[in-house]
Amino acid sequence: MRRREFIAGLGVATAWPVVARAERRNGRVAHIAYLGMTSPSSLDPRQIEQFKQGLADNGLIEGRDITVDYLWAEGRPERLRQLANELVQRNLDLIVTAGPQPVRALLETRTQTPIVFAIYTDPVVDGVVDSLARAEI
Repeated sequence: MRRREFIAGLGVATAWPVVARAERRNGRVAHIAYLGMTSPSSLDPRQIEQFKQGLADNGLIEGRDITVDYLWAEGRPERLRQLANELVQRNLDLIVTAGPQPVRALLETRTQTPIVFAIYTDPVVDGVVDSLARAEI
């Protein structure tokens, strides 16, 4: 298994319980967002495919059980902050992201929406989570 596939699967596996509870809560379609620092053209297309496959493997079919908004900062920090602020205004069940910059931008908004993130070298040292044993923001 390739590293990126593992990380994508890990993020979905981590997100699944939160999204499943949100979806089952009142029979509605769960609504999540993926916040990316770059652009979809700069990613290996398999990353998003693996994300969608991870959702499907957990019984969440995009468009049927769950909707996913993909937002891209196009490598611009000011755009990233703008998108993070925009996400706070939405009624989301979960926000998924990767890397320290999007996580920091989301934390600055003081959002109450759960955030699932991957590809972060040391979120404990950076003060993002208290520990990896129980990584809640």
